[in-house]
Amino acid sequence: MSTPYRLQLTLDGTALSLLTIEGDTTADLAQAVHRHARGHLGSHTVTIHIAENGLTGTVLRGQTSVGTFALGPDTATTPANHAAEGDGIRWGYSLADINHVAAAACTADRSLAGDMTIRYDIAWSAIALALTEATEPPTQNDLTRAGWQAIYAEVRETRHLYGIPRDMGGEVASAPRFAAYWRPTSTDSSEDRLIDGIAIHQIIDTLTTPYRDAVNALAVHGDYRAAAHALGIEYKALIGRIGTARRAARNLWFAPEIAPPNRGTDRRVGAYDQARATHCGAGHEWTPENTRMDAGRSPGRHRRRCRSCEREHSQRRKSQARDAA
Repeated sequence: MSTPYRLQLTLDGTALSLLTIEGDTTADLAQAVHRHARGHLGSHTVTIHIAENGLTGTVLRGQTSVGTFALGPDTATTPANHAAEGDGIRWGYSLADINHVAAAACTADRSLAGDMTIRYDIAWSAIALALTEATEPPTQNDLTRAGWQAIYAEVRETRHLYGIPRDMGGEVASAPRFAAYWRPTSTDSSEDRLIDGIAIHQIIDTLTTPYRDAVNALAVHGDYRAAAHALGIEYKALIGRIGTARRAARNLWFAPEIAPPNRGTDRRVGAYDQARATHCGAGHEWTPENTRMDAGRSPGRHRRRCRSCEREHSQRRKSQARDAA
């Protein structure tokens, strides 16, 4: 079993919390100090110089000294008698020891994913479980490893849940298999057309006979008056049946959601058997440049305005005003 030491690390003039490391040789201790110093400094150019006594030294970043460290005997976090079940929680470890090891596991964690409190709780639970399930006295390194491995496992599962590649960076829902399942790349709309065709027949079948006959007659003749004549009913009666059938069909089509308002006018055959006008009453052509849409009296309806007529009317008003003056 490696000898435990208490590490006092001072970086950039700030003394950090006491840490516990283990090692039997100077190289082992230097490697342990290097791991903690690099984790705090976040630099790949950190080197450790240990003095001849093997218990003190300096921390360098590049060629610049950025801190010092000192090692001392550790008698708190690794009990002298591991086998004493009654000493502490288990194997001689106390609650303070678990807290300390959980913090060390968070320091050893390089994912830095998520909130620090959550990562600490994950490590703490994993360390407590590893301690209680151990069949022989575990070292602090064993418990620390159990903590940061639990953090990594949670990070991987979270990435899997949100479709992020587990072992590389990426956006949410960017994992290949996740995207293949949730974002089908097929652009073939034949399936939608087939489903829509089946659905519309099922909806028509739910209408009672008078309304179903009205819809079928309008579909066959394409003209309201011709459809009313074929059914032997008045034009207004057909309009009423078509309106009722349309509302019922829309409610079923959008169910269970509420159908949006039905806007627009059925212009399939013009108004009252007449083709839609191509010129205004004054003979001006209805072109996009000569047409201005104005809000109608009914909500959601619009009417056309002839710009040429409006200009002529404006000119007449100005001329009348000048004459009156």
